[in-house]
Amino acid sequence: MAPVGLSNPASKHGKEATLRELVGLIRSILTDPACYWYLAGLLAIGELILGGLIIRFVPYTEIDYKAYMEQVGGFLGGERDYSKLEGGTGPLVYPALHLYIYTLLSHLPSHPQALLASLFPPEIHPHLLPQLIFLALYLGQFLLTALVYKKARMPQYALIPLTLSKRAHSIYMLRLFGDPWAVGLVWASIWLFQKSRWNLGTLVFSLALGVKMNILLYIPGLLVLYWKALGPLGMISNAVKIGLVQILLPLPFFLRSHPRQYLTSAFDFSRSFLYKWTVNWRFVPESTFLSREFHVGLMAVQLVVLAGFGWRWCRSEHGGAIGVLRRGLSRRKGNTVGRSIEGREIVAIMFTSNLIGMVFARSLHYQFQSWYFHQIPLLLALTAYPLPIKAVLFAMTEYGWSLYPSSDISSATLIAAHIMVLLGIWINDAEGRAPSLPPSLSQSRAPAITEIKGKKER
Repeated sequence: MAPVGLSNPASKHGKEATLRELVGLIRSILTDPACYWYLAGLLAIGELILGGLIIRFVPYTEIDYKAYMEQVGGFLGGERDYSKLEGGTGPLVYPALHLYIYTLLSHLPSHPQALLASLFPPEIHPHLLPQLIFLALYLGQFLLTALVYKKARMPQYALIPLTLSKRAHSIYMLRLFGDPWAVGLVWASIWLFQKSRWNLGTLVFSLALGVKMNILLYIPGLLVLYWKALGPLGMISNAVKIGLVQILLPLPFFLRSHPRQYLTSAFDFSRSFLYKWTVNWRFVPESTFLSREFHVGLMAVQLVVLAGFGWRWCRSEHGGAIGVLRRGLSRRKGNTVGRSIEGREIVAIMFTSNLIGMVFARSLHYQFQSWYFHQIPLLLALTAYPLPIKAVLFAMTEYGWSLYPSSDISSATLIAAHIMVLLGIWINDAEGRAPSLPPSLSQSRAPAITEIKGKKER
Protein backbone atom coordinates (compact mmCIF):
# COMPACT_ATOMS: atom_id res chain seq x y z
CA MET A 1 0.00 0.00 0.00
CA ALA A 2 1.39 3.40 -1.00
CA PRO A 3 2.12 5.86 1.86
CA VAL A 4 -0.54 8.43 2.62
CA GLY A 5 -0.11 11.55 0.48
CA LEU A 6 1.77 9.75 -2.30
CA SER A 7 0.11 8.78 -5.57
CA ASN A 8 0.18 5.21 -6.73
CA PRO A 9 2.30 5.07 -9.93
CA ALA A 10 0.44 2.01 -11.19
CA SER A 11 -2.91 3.71 -10.65
CA LYS A 12 -1.71 6.88 -12.37
CA HIS A 13 -0.39 4.86 -15.30
CA GLY A 14 -3.69 3.02 -15.57
CA LYS A 15 -5.65 6.27 -15.65
CA GLU A 16 -3.37 7.68 -18.34
CA ALA A 17 -3.80 4.52 -20.41
CA THR A 18 -7.57 4.72 -20.03
CA LEU A 19 -7.52 8.39 -21.04
CA ARG A 20 -5.39 7.59 -24.09
CA GLU A 21 -7.80 4.87 -25.11
CA LEU A 22 -10.75 7.23 -24.66
CA VAL A 23 -9.07 9.90 -26.79
CA GLY A 24 -8.20 7.25 -29.35
CA LEU A 25 -11.78 6.02 -29.39
CA ILE A 26 -13.09 9.54 -29.99
CA ARG A 27 -10.56 10.08 -32.78
CA SER A 28 -11.50 6.77 -34.30
CA ILE A 29 -15.22 7.56 -34.26
CA LEU A 30 -14.55 10.95 -35.86
CA THR A 31 -11.99 9.98 -38.50
CA ASP A 32 -11.52 6.22 -38.98
CA PRO A 33 -13.30 5.13 -42.19
CA ALA A 34 -14.18 1.84 -40.48
CA CYS A 35 -16.23 3.84 -37.96
CA TYR A 36 -18.00 6.02 -40.53
CA TRP A 37 -21.45 4.53 -39.99
CA TYR A 38 -21.08 4.48 -36.20
CA LEU A 39 -21.04 8.27 -36.10
CA ALA A 40 -23.54 8.66 -38.95
CA GLY A 41 -25.94 6.32 -37.15
CA LEU A 42 -25.55 8.14 -33.82
CA LEU A 43 -26.20 11.48 -35.50
CA ALA A 44 -29.26 10.09 -37.30
CA ILE A 45 -30.68 8.81 -34.00
CA GLY A 46 -30.03 12.20 -32.44
CA GLU A 47 -31.79 13.91 -35.35
CA LEU A 48 -34.77 11.58 -34.97
CA ILE A 49 -35.11 12.46 -31.29
CA LEU A 50 -34.57 16.17 -31.92
CA GLY A 51 -37.08 16.17 -34.76
CA GLY A 52 -39.72 14.59 -32.56
CA LEU A 53 -39.08 17.19 -29.87
CA ILE A 54 -39.32 20.01 -32.40
CA ILE A 55 -42.69 18.78 -33.67
CA ARG A 56 -43.90 18.28 -30.10
CA PHE A 57 -42.83 21.58 -28.57
CA VAL A 58 -42.23 24.13 -31.38
CA PRO A 59 -45.41 25.56 -32.95
CA TYR A 60 -46.08 24.80 -36.61
CA THR A 61 -45.90 27.91 -38.80
CA GLU A 62 -48.30 28.28 -41.71
CA ILE A 63 -46.62 29.79 -44.76
CA ASP A 64 -47.31 27.88 -47.98
CA TYR A 65 -48.77 24.49 -47.01
CA LYS A 66 -52.36 25.75 -46.89
CA ALA A 67 -51.89 27.36 -50.31
CA TYR A 68 -50.52 24.07 -51.66
CA MET A 69 -53.64 22.30 -50.42
CA GLU A 70 -55.88 24.93 -52.03
CA GLN A 71 -54.08 24.42 -55.33
CA VAL A 72 -54.52 20.67 -54.92
CA GLY A 73 -58.22 21.30 -54.30
CA GLY A 74 -58.53 22.99 -57.68
CA PHE A 75 -56.73 20.08 -59.36
CA LEU A 76 -58.93 17.47 -57.67
CA GLY A 77 -61.96 19.59 -58.57
CA GLY A 78 -61.21 19.10 -62.26
CA GLU A 79 -59.28 22.25 -63.18
CA ARG A 80 -56.76 21.48 -65.93
CA ASP A 81 -55.65 25.01 -66.76
CA TYR A 82 -52.45 25.25 -64.72
CA SER A 83 -52.59 29.03 -64.61
CA LYS A 84 -55.91 28.84 -62.74
CA LEU A 85 -54.64 26.63 -59.91
CA GLU A 86 -54.32 29.19 -57.14
CA GLY A 87 -54.00 29.37 -53.37
CA GLY A 88 -53.82 32.02 -50.72
CA THR A 89 -50.26 32.96 -51.67
CA GLY A 90 -50.92 33.10 -55.41
CA PRO A 91 -50.92 30.81 -58.45
CA LEU A 92 -49.13 27.47 -58.66
CA VAL A 93 -45.64 28.11 -60.04
CA TYR A 94 -44.04 24.67 -59.61
CA PRO A 95 -43.93 21.71 -62.02
CA ALA A 96 -46.43 18.86 -62.00
CA LEU A 97 -44.65 16.44 -59.66
CA HIS A 98 -44.81 19.06 -56.91
CA LEU A 99 -48.59 19.11 -57.33
CA TYR A 100 -48.81 15.30 -57.35
CA ILE A 101 -46.77 15.01 -54.12
CA TYR A 102 -49.02 17.42 -52.26
CA THR A 103 -52.06 15.73 -53.73
CA LEU A 104 -50.93 12.54 -51.99
CA LEU A 105 -50.33 14.47 -48.77
CA SER A 106 -53.84 15.92 -48.98
CA HIS A 107 -55.26 12.41 -48.55
CA LEU A 108 -53.62 11.94 -45.15
CA PRO A 109 -56.12 11.75 -42.28
CA SER A 110 -56.40 14.98 -40.31
CA HIS A 111 -56.38 13.12 -36.99
CA PRO A 112 -53.52 10.73 -36.10
CA GLN A 113 -53.85 7.27 -34.68
CA ALA A 114 -54.42 6.87 -30.94
CA LEU A 115 -50.75 6.20 -30.12
CA LEU A 116 -49.54 9.34 -31.91
CA ALA A 117 -52.43 11.37 -30.52
CA SER A 118 -51.35 10.48 -27.00
CA LEU A 119 -47.80 11.70 -27.62
CA PHE A 120 -48.67 15.06 -29.17
CA PRO A 121 -51.11 17.77 -28.01
CA PRO A 122 -54.44 18.16 -29.89
CA GLU A 123 -53.58 21.59 -31.31
CA ILE A 124 -50.91 20.12 -33.61
CA HIS A 125 -52.93 17.11 -34.79
CA PRO A 126 -54.13 18.68 -38.10
CA HIS A 127 -50.53 18.87 -39.38
CA LEU A 128 -48.98 16.07 -37.34
CA LEU A 129 -48.86 13.37 -40.01
CA PRO A 130 -47.41 15.69 -42.70
CA GLN A 131 -44.82 16.89 -40.18
CA LEU A 132 -43.83 13.32 -39.37
CA ILE A 133 -43.50 12.58 -43.08
CA PHE A 134 -41.22 15.60 -43.43
CA LEU A 135 -39.23 14.37 -40.44
CA ALA A 136 -38.74 11.09 -42.32
CA LEU A 137 -37.76 13.12 -45.40
CA TYR A 138 -35.24 15.05 -43.28
CA LEU A 139 -33.71 11.82 -41.96
CA GLY A 140 -33.65 10.36 -45.46
CA GLN A 141 -31.82 13.46 -46.66
CA PHE A 142 -29.27 13.09 -43.86
CA LEU A 143 -28.62 9.44 -44.75
CA LEU A 144 -28.35 10.29 -48.46
CA THR A 145 -25.82 12.95 -47.54
CA ALA A 146 -23.84 10.38 -45.56
CA LEU A 147 -23.84 8.02 -48.56
CA VAL A 148 -22.69 10.72 -50.97
CA TYR A 149 -20.04 12.02 -48.56
CA LYS A 150 -18.63 8.53 -48.06
CA LYS A 151 -18.34 8.01 -51.83
CA ALA A 152 -16.62 11.41 -51.98
CA ARG A 153 -14.05 10.33 -49.34
CA MET A 154 -15.25 12.85 -46.78
CA PRO A 155 -14.48 12.12 -43.11
CA GLN A 156 -17.52 11.41 -40.99
CA TYR A 157 -16.99 14.39 -38.69
CA ALA A 158 -18.09 16.55 -41.66
CA LEU A 159 -21.63 15.31 -40.95
CA ILE A 160 -21.73 16.98 -37.53
CA PRO A 161 -22.36 20.56 -38.77
CA LEU A 162 -25.41 19.29 -40.66
CA THR A 163 -27.19 18.80 -37.34
CA LEU A 164 -26.65 22.37 -36.15
CA SER A 165 -28.91 24.51 -38.35
CA LYS A 166 -32.08 25.91 -36.81
CA ARG A 167 -33.30 27.09 -40.21
CA ALA A 168 -32.80 23.69 -41.87
CA HIS A 169 -34.85 21.92 -39.20
CA SER A 170 -37.67 24.45 -39.51
CA ILE A 171 -37.80 24.27 -43.32
CA TYR A 172 -38.54 20.56 -43.12
CA MET A 173 -40.56 20.00 -39.97
CA LEU A 174 -42.25 23.33 -39.26
CA ARG A 175 -42.86 24.81 -42.73
CA LEU A 176 -43.54 21.77 -44.99
CA PHE A 177 -42.07 23.48 -48.07
CA GLY A 178 -41.79 21.67 -51.39
CA ASP A 179 -38.07 22.33 -51.83
CA PRO A 180 -36.89 19.35 -49.71
CA TRP A 181 -38.58 16.90 -52.09
CA ALA A 182 -36.59 18.22 -55.05
CA VAL A 183 -33.42 18.33 -52.97
CA GLY A 184 -33.80 14.73 -51.83
CA LEU A 185 -34.31 13.51 -55.38
CA VAL A 186 -31.31 15.39 -56.75
CA TRP A 187 -29.10 13.97 -53.98
CA ALA A 188 -30.35 10.48 -54.85
CA SER A 189 -29.43 11.10 -58.49
CA ILE A 190 -25.94 12.29 -57.52
CA TRP A 191 -25.42 9.13 -55.46
CA LEU A 192 -26.45 7.06 -58.49
CA PHE A 193 -24.04 9.02 -60.70
CA GLN A 194 -21.29 8.24 -58.19
CA LYS A 195 -22.11 4.54 -58.67
CA SER A 196 -21.96 5.01 -62.49
CA ARG A 197 -25.70 4.37 -62.77
CA TRP A 198 -26.10 7.10 -65.36
CA ASN A 199 -29.45 6.09 -66.85
CA LEU A 200 -31.20 5.61 -63.52
CA GLY A 201 -29.52 8.72 -62.13
CA THR A 202 -30.81 10.73 -65.08
CA LEU A 203 -34.35 9.50 -64.43
CA VAL A 204 -34.20 10.48 -60.75
CA PHE A 205 -32.64 13.84 -61.66
CA SER A 206 -35.51 14.41 -64.07
CA LEU A 207 -38.00 13.74 -61.27
CA ALA A 208 -36.21 16.33 -59.12
CA LEU A 209 -36.60 18.87 -61.91
CA GLY A 210 -40.26 17.86 -62.08
CA VAL A 211 -40.68 19.16 -58.51
CA LYS A 212 -38.85 22.51 -58.69
CA MET A 213 -37.16 24.49 -61.43
CA ASN A 214 -34.11 25.36 -59.32
CA ILE A 215 -32.68 21.94 -60.20
CA LEU A 216 -31.70 23.57 -63.50
CA LEU A 217 -28.76 25.09 -61.61
CA TYR A 218 -27.07 21.68 -61.76
CA ILE A 219 -27.42 21.36 -65.54
CA PRO A 220 -24.10 23.01 -66.54
CA GLY A 221 -22.12 20.69 -64.28
CA LEU A 222 -24.18 17.68 -65.28
CA LEU A 223 -23.57 18.32 -68.99
CA VAL A 224 -19.83 18.39 -68.31
CA LEU A 225 -20.09 15.06 -66.49
CA TYR A 226 -22.14 13.53 -69.29
CA TRP A 227 -19.57 14.65 -71.85
CA LYS A 228 -16.63 13.31 -69.86
CA ALA A 229 -18.27 10.00 -68.90
CA LEU A 230 -20.51 9.24 -71.87
CA GLY A 231 -19.32 11.35 -74.78
CA PRO A 232 -21.40 13.72 -76.94
CA LEU A 233 -24.05 11.20 -77.95
CA GLY A 234 -24.48 10.09 -74.35
CA MET A 235 -24.76 13.70 -73.26
CA ILE A 236 -27.39 14.47 -75.88
CA SER A 237 -29.41 11.31 -75.23
CA ASN A 238 -29.52 11.93 -71.48
CA ALA A 239 -30.45 15.57 -71.99
CA VAL A 240 -33.31 14.40 -74.21
CA LYS A 241 -34.42 11.96 -71.49
CA ILE A 242 -34.59 14.81 -68.98
CA GLY A 243 -36.76 16.78 -71.39
CA LEU A 244 -39.03 13.82 -72.10
CA VAL A 245 -39.73 13.27 -68.41
CA GLN A 246 -40.76 16.93 -68.12
CA ILE A 247 -43.27 16.28 -70.89
CA LEU A 248 -44.54 12.95 -69.57
CA LEU A 249 -45.19 14.15 -66.01
CA PRO A 250 -47.86 16.73 -66.90
CA LEU A 251 -49.07 14.98 -70.07
CA PRO A 252 -52.09 13.10 -68.61
CA PHE A 253 -53.68 16.18 -67.06
CA PHE A 254 -52.31 19.42 -68.49
CA LEU A 255 -50.33 19.23 -71.73
CA ARG A 256 -53.18 17.75 -73.76
CA SER A 257 -55.54 20.63 -73.06
CA HIS A 258 -53.52 23.66 -71.91
CA PRO A 259 -49.84 23.15 -72.79
CA ARG A 260 -48.89 26.84 -72.96
CA GLN A 261 -50.46 27.61 -69.58
CA TYR A 262 -48.58 24.74 -67.98
CA LEU A 263 -45.17 25.61 -69.41
CA THR A 264 -45.44 29.33 -68.64
CA SER A 265 -46.58 28.62 -65.08
CA ALA A 266 -44.32 25.71 -64.11
CA PHE A 267 -41.20 27.09 -65.84
CA ASP A 268 -41.67 30.85 -65.64
CA PHE A 269 -38.22 32.36 -66.17
CA SER A 270 -39.59 35.90 -66.12
CA ARG A 271 -41.11 35.64 -62.66
CA SER A 272 -40.39 38.63 -60.43
CA PHE A 273 -39.55 38.38 -56.73
CA LEU A 274 -40.61 40.66 -53.90
CA TYR A 275 -37.84 42.73 -52.34
CA LYS A 276 -39.17 42.17 -48.82
CA TRP A 277 -38.46 38.43 -48.99
CA THR A 278 -34.94 38.53 -50.40
CA VAL A 279 -32.24 37.01 -48.21
CA ASN A 280 -29.22 37.65 -50.42
CA TRP A 281 -29.66 41.12 -51.95
CA ARG A 282 -31.16 43.15 -49.08
CA PHE A 283 -28.18 45.53 -49.09
CA VAL A 284 -28.98 46.50 -52.69
CA PRO A 285 -31.47 49.39 -53.11
CA GLU A 286 -34.97 48.20 -54.03
CA SER A 287 -34.94 50.14 -57.29
CA THR A 288 -31.75 48.35 -58.32
CA PHE A 289 -33.07 44.98 -57.15
CA LEU A 290 -36.17 45.32 -59.33
CA SER A 291 -34.35 46.65 -62.40
CA ARG A 292 -33.88 44.57 -65.52
CA GLU A 293 -30.25 45.69 -65.75
CA PHE A 294 -29.49 44.10 -62.38
CA HIS A 295 -31.02 40.77 -63.42
CA VAL A 296 -29.28 40.74 -66.80
CA GLY A 297 -25.98 41.66 -65.16
CA LEU A 298 -26.24 38.79 -62.69
CA MET A 299 -26.99 36.35 -65.49
CA ALA A 300 -24.06 37.59 -67.57
CA VAL A 301 -21.61 37.24 -64.68
CA GLN A 302 -23.01 33.79 -63.89
CA LEU A 303 -22.36 32.64 -67.47
CA VAL A 304 -18.79 33.97 -67.35
CA VAL A 305 -18.10 32.22 -64.04
CA LEU A 306 -19.63 28.97 -65.31
CA ALA A 307 -17.43 29.15 -68.41
CA GLY A 308 -14.37 29.64 -66.22
CA PHE A 309 -15.23 26.71 -63.99
CA GLY A 310 -16.06 24.61 -67.04
CA TRP A 311 -12.48 25.12 -68.16
CA ARG A 312 -11.20 24.25 -64.67
CA TRP A 313 -13.33 21.09 -64.52
CA CYS A 314 -11.54 19.84 -67.64
CA ARG A 315 -8.05 21.22 -67.10
CA SER A 316 -6.62 18.07 -65.47
CA GLU A 317 -7.50 16.00 -68.54
CA HIS A 318 -4.86 15.39 -71.18
CA GLY A 319 -4.94 18.47 -73.39
CA GLY A 320 -7.18 20.38 -70.99
CA ALA A 321 -10.63 21.58 -71.97
CA ILE A 322 -9.76 21.67 -75.67
CA GLY A 323 -8.51 18.09 -75.47
CA VAL A 324 -11.73 16.95 -73.80
CA LEU A 325 -13.78 18.60 -76.56
CA ARG A 326 -11.66 17.10 -79.33
CA ARG A 327 -11.73 13.59 -77.92
CA GLY A 328 -15.46 13.78 -77.38
CA LEU A 329 -16.15 14.99 -80.91
CA SER A 330 -13.78 12.43 -82.46
CA ARG A 331 -15.63 9.47 -80.97
CA ARG A 332 -18.40 8.07 -83.11
CA LYS A 333 -20.03 5.72 -80.62
CA GLY A 334 -19.88 8.26 -77.83
CA ASN A 335 -20.24 5.78 -74.97
CA THR A 336 -17.06 6.81 -73.17
CA VAL A 337 -14.42 9.51 -73.28
CA GLY A 338 -11.67 7.34 -71.85
CA ARG A 339 -12.03 7.20 -68.08
CA SER A 340 -14.56 6.75 -65.32
CA ILE A 341 -15.37 9.67 -63.05
CA GLU A 342 -14.62 9.42 -59.35
CA GLY A 343 -17.35 10.05 -56.82
CA ARG A 344 -15.55 13.06 -55.39
CA GLU A 345 -15.17 14.73 -58.77
CA ILE A 346 -18.89 14.25 -59.45
CA VAL A 347 -19.98 16.03 -56.29
CA ALA A 348 -17.35 18.75 -56.72
CA ILE A 349 -18.68 19.62 -60.16
CA MET A 350 -22.38 19.27 -59.32
CA PHE A 351 -22.22 21.15 -56.02
CA THR A 352 -20.10 23.95 -57.47
CA SER A 353 -22.48 24.35 -60.40
CA ASN A 354 -25.36 24.69 -57.95
CA LEU A 355 -23.44 27.16 -55.77
CA ILE A 356 -22.63 29.37 -58.76
CA GLY A 357 -26.32 29.54 -59.58
CA MET A 358 -27.15 30.50 -56.00
CA VAL A 359 -24.43 33.17 -55.79
CA PHE A 360 -25.89 34.98 -58.79
CA ALA A 361 -29.57 34.19 -58.18
CA ARG A 362 -31.92 37.16 -58.52
CA SER A 363 -33.34 36.41 -55.09
CA LEU A 364 -33.07 33.71 -52.45
CA HIS A 365 -35.91 33.08 -50.02
CA TYR A 366 -35.50 31.44 -46.63
CA GLN A 367 -36.59 27.97 -47.74
CA PHE A 368 -33.94 28.04 -50.46
CA GLN A 369 -31.29 27.28 -47.85
CA SER A 370 -32.29 23.63 -48.32
CA TRP A 371 -30.96 23.82 -51.89
CA TYR A 372 -27.37 23.62 -50.67
CA PHE A 373 -27.19 23.39 -46.87
CA HIS A 374 -26.11 19.74 -46.84
CA GLN A 375 -23.43 20.57 -49.43
CA ILE A 376 -21.67 23.29 -47.44
CA PRO A 377 -19.18 21.06 -45.52
CA LEU A 378 -18.05 19.42 -48.74
CA LEU A 379 -17.85 22.74 -50.57
CA LEU A 380 -15.67 24.07 -47.75
CA ALA A 381 -13.52 20.93 -47.97
CA LEU A 382 -12.82 21.80 -51.62
CA THR A 383 -11.08 24.98 -50.46
CA ALA A 384 -7.62 25.24 -48.91
CA TYR A 385 -8.73 27.53 -46.11
CA PRO A 386 -7.59 26.66 -42.57
CA LEU A 387 -10.18 24.92 -40.43
CA PRO A 388 -10.98 28.07 -38.36
CA ILE A 389 -11.74 30.02 -41.57
CA LYS A 390 -14.00 27.21 -42.77
CA ALA A 391 -15.85 27.29 -39.46
CA VAL A 392 -16.29 31.07 -39.75
CA LEU A 393 -17.63 30.74 -43.30
CA PHE A 394 -20.11 28.08 -42.17
CA ALA A 395 -21.22 30.38 -39.34
CA MET A 396 -21.57 33.28 -41.78
CA THR A 397 -23.92 31.31 -44.01
CA GLU A 398 -25.96 30.20 -41.02
CA TYR A 399 -26.21 33.78 -39.77
CA GLY A 400 -27.32 35.00 -43.20
CA TRP A 401 -30.15 32.47 -43.29
CA SER A 402 -31.16 32.69 -39.63
CA LEU A 403 -31.83 36.41 -39.23
CA TYR A 404 -35.46 37.34 -39.89
CA PRO A 405 -36.21 39.68 -41.47
CA SER A 406 -32.98 39.92 -43.41
CA SER A 407 -30.87 43.05 -43.06
CA ASP A 408 -28.19 44.79 -45.07
CA ILE A 409 -25.57 43.18 -42.85
CA SER A 410 -27.02 39.65 -42.94
CA SER A 411 -27.41 39.61 -46.72
CA ALA A 412 -23.96 41.10 -47.30
CA THR A 413 -22.53 38.49 -44.92
CA LEU A 414 -24.21 35.69 -46.88
CA ILE A 415 -23.00 37.00 -50.24
CA ALA A 416 -19.47 37.44 -48.87
CA ALA A 417 -19.42 33.87 -47.55
CA HIS A 418 -20.65 32.49 -50.88
CA ILE A 419 -18.03 34.41 -52.84
CA MET A 420 -15.27 33.37 -50.42
CA VAL A 421 -16.21 29.70 -50.81
CA LEU A 422 -16.36 30.01 -54.60
CA LEU A 423 -12.97 31.75 -54.71
CA GLY A 424 -11.52 29.14 -52.39
CA ILE A 425 -12.67 26.33 -54.67
CA TRP A 426 -11.26 28.13 -57.71
CA ILE A 427 -7.89 28.80 -56.10
CA ASN A 428 -7.47 25.33 -54.59
CA ASP A 429 -8.78 22.86 -57.14
CA ALA A 430 -12.01 23.14 -59.10
CA GLU A 431 -12.30 19.36 -59.31
CA GLY A 432 -11.55 18.83 -55.62
CA ARG A 433 -9.00 16.83 -53.72
CA ALA A 434 -9.67 14.74 -50.66
CA PRO A 435 -9.60 17.12 -47.68
CA SER A 436 -6.71 16.78 -45.27
CA LEU A 437 -7.57 16.27 -41.63
CA PRO A 438 -6.86 19.02 -39.11
CA PRO A 439 -3.42 18.55 -37.49
CA SER A 440 -4.93 17.45 -34.18
CA LEU A 441 -6.62 14.55 -35.94
CA SER A 442 -3.98 13.55 -38.47
CA GLN A 443 -0.68 13.69 -36.58
CA SER A 444 -1.12 10.16 -35.30
CA ARG A 445 -3.25 7.32 -36.42
CA ALA A 446 -6.31 6.85 -34.23
CA PRO A 447 -6.77 3.27 -33.04
CA ALA A 448 -9.86 1.62 -34.41
CA ILE A 449 -12.64 0.45 -32.12
CA THR A 450 -11.78 -3.17 -32.88
CA GLU A 451 -8.17 -2.58 -31.74
CA ILE A 452 -9.33 -1.07 -28.45
CA LYS A 453 -11.65 -4.01 -27.87
CA GLY A 454 -8.80 -6.40 -28.60
CA LYS A 455 -6.58 -4.75 -25.97
CA LYS A 456 -9.27 -5.07 -23.33
CA GLU A 457 -9.82 -8.74 -24.15
CA ARG A 458 -6.10 -9.47 -23.78
